[in-house]
Amino acid sequence: AQSTPQRLPRVLLVEDGVSIRQFVGMALEDEPLQLLSCPTLKAARQALDLAGSELALVLLDMMLPDGTGLELLQDPTRHRPGMAARWVVFSAGIPAETRQLLSTLDVAQVLDKPVPLDRLLACVRAACTAWLAVQGHLPSAVPGHAHRQQPALPTPPQPTSTSPEIRATGHSLAPEAEAIQQYFFGQEALFKAMKHQALQHLPLDAQ
Repeated sequence: AQSTPQRLPRVLLVEDGVSIRQFVGMALEDEPLQLLSCPTLKAARQALDLAGSELALVLLDMMLPDGTGLELLQDPTRHRPGMAARWVVFSAGIPAETRQLLSTLDVAQVLDKPVPLDRLLACVRAACTAWLAVQGHLPSAVPGHAHRQQPALPTPPQPTSTSPEIRATGHSLAPEAEAIQQYFFGQEALFKAMKHQALQHLPLDAQ
C-alpha cells in the first residue's frame, strides 16, 4: 500500500519588519517546515484560521501596524480546537510589566531581538519536534512501520559566557566577524545573504 505523505509543521511569523522576515526566511529555508508570514494582526488572524492544526509555532512581534501582539494573545479564539501550536513572543524592548503579563498568557518563550541564530533555530526545532510527536509523525511513535524518516532536528548548543559580544562606540558598527559569531551562529554565508538583502532594501527603509 502507498504510504500517506507526511505533513510538514507550519510556523507562523507575525512581523511587520521586512528585514526581519527576510532573516527568518533565510534562517529556516532548509528546515523541514512550512513558513507563513504576515505583517499585521488582521492577517495573523486569517492565517490562524487557515493553518489550523498544522500550526506548530507562532512567532509574534508585539508592535504591529494595526495593534499589539497582546491583543492576539488575549483573544480567547486564538486556541482553535485541535491546535497544539506554541506561542513565542519575538520582539524588542519589552518592559518588565509586560513580561510579567506574558507569563499568564500561555507564552512558551520570549525571544528578545536581535535574536542569535542558534536561539531561533533551537526554538523553532523544539516546537516542530513537539508538533510531530503530537501528530504521531516521529519514528518512535510508529513502531515497526517502514517510512521515510523525518530529517533530524538537532538542537544547537546554547550560547556560553565566552561568546563574543557585540561592541559599539557611538554610531560605529561592531566588526562583522563578531556579528557573525554572536547572531548568525558562525554562518558567514547567511550573514552575507542577509546583509545583501538589507542593503537592497535600504533605500525603501530610508524613504
